[in-house]
Amino acid sequence: MEFNLIVLILCMLVILWFILHYFAKPTVPISDRKKRHLWKTSLSTFDKDVLLFCNICEHLTSQFSFFCEYCSVACDKIECTKIADQSIRCNLSDTVCSICKSEIDGVHDVGIHGTKCIWCFKSFHDSCAKNDLICDFGQLQNVIIPPFSVKACRTSNAPKLHLKEITPIPEWKNWEPLIVIYNEASGSNDHEIATLFRRLLNPIQVISLTHRGPTEALEIIKLCPVKCRLLVCGGDGSVAWCLNTIKEMNLDDKVSVAICPQGTGNDLSRVLNWGSETYSCDFETPFTFLDNIISAETVLLDRWQIEMKYDHRVPVIRRLHHDKKLFMYNYCSIGVDALVTLNFHKARDSAFYVIKSKIINKLLYFIYGTQQVITQDCDGLHDHVEVVIDGIKQELPELQSVIMLNIDSWGAGCKLIDMIKETDKTFAEGHSIDDGQIEVFGVSSSFHIAQLQVGLTKPLKLGRAKEVQIRLKKILPIQIDGEPHFEIPCQITISKHSQARMLRRK
Repeated sequence: MEFNLIVLILCMLVILWFILHYFAKPTVPISDRKKRHLWKTSLSTFDKDVLLFCNICEHLTSQFSFFCEYCSVACDKIECTKIADQSIRCNLSDTVCSICKSEIDGVHDVGIHGTKCIWCFKSFHDSCAKNDLICDFGQLQNVIIPPFSVKACRTSNAPKLHLKEITPIPEWKNWEPLIVIYNEASGSNDHEIATLFRRLLNPIQVISLTHRGPTEALEIIKLCPVKCRLLVCGGDGSVAWCLNTIKEMNLDDKVSVAICPQGTGNDLSRVLNWGSETYSCDFETPFTFLDNIISAETVLLDRWQIEMKYDHRVPVIRRLHHDKKLFMYNYCSIGVDALVTLNFHKARDSAFYVIKSKIINKLLYFIYGTQQVITQDCDGLHDHVEVVIDGIKQELPELQSVIMLNIDSWGAGCKLIDMIKETDKTFAEGHSIDDGQIEVFGVSSSFHIAQLQVGLTKPLKLGRAKEVQIRLKKILPIQIDGEPHFEIPCQITISKHSQARMLRRK
């Protein structure tokens, strides 16, 4: 009870600091800004079939919404235009006309006005663009789904406009559209980059997992006549969710997956060189991402099947629990680290979690990790599990966690395999994300985890295997790719199932 009170007080102090820090930021009055938007309420310069989203609140706009004549920023109401004037710089200012190559001055009272294409982002003087110009979609041609390729319809069963078909474009030889999926529940819930991508790509290419499930979100890939690239903006759980759905929809050969790290751990993103933190979001960020995605190499990632079988001789278990199969891509662990993750997820889902921030997330992990140093709820785990590696039963030392790794990144960047290179170089160098083997390690306590995070010690190596069998003798916490839960006594078998196509940044 006392510990929970301390946790609550610490969280309230952090929230108070965050609120004061946020509202203390100075703002620049509109009158002091040299580069301003020129708002229009007419949609006459746009194709009437084009869907645009408000760049502030992300609601679908209409023909009566507001659009900047210079830079094509869209807002659905007057309140959003005021926020846009403060937070989004009119990026037509100081650009160069694509025809006469002279500068376009975005200051309204100068009298030299211009136009910017919302698809290829080329800018023109009004005087230079008197004739109809044909948009070639510029540097986005290979990744965008153009509006003339999209066919939508309504039916009596589905009155809402929905995607029916994406027609092929034979003259686009290197066309490989990019689909962007983001999870609003991941990490700090800061998805400015998804908003920016919605401005660059066709809005139908940017999809929220919060408003649609992954099956509906990935339907666009199924309709696309060519192979696609998929950018998942989220944490490890979001990436695993999408990879599972890709397998269920039989799309493994049609899509390659890149990652924009938006979670707390981002372990798979680290291994594939996409980084560990959310990228700073300015207008150039998506273009940088596009260059990295286009130049990325395709690699295979082992997909492991986790099969859980229960003792159905017990009536209650037979009635409430059915054998199940899950997939793993990063790691699976049983014990104290899974319990810390589970406590964090409960805190994040509570009504008191009102401000989403990576700093608060990491503080909560630290608090619950420290709690386990004191309470040690998983003490004696080695007496409650049996581990069999490739048919050989292991004599376990004193443990509070057993970890099965497919990638060399665990617990927000802790490289357990690389840590044992000094004592077992052959074992460490024999690891690969597509070798059909997983590495098994042990952790002795929550304090041992803290030491691993700062490189002061090494993990307990248990072995490497093509198949691992684990028997749980009591209810224990377990996590699979960062998604935790309590599991009742059962027989767990981990074996290779297939492979997923990923994109690794060069």
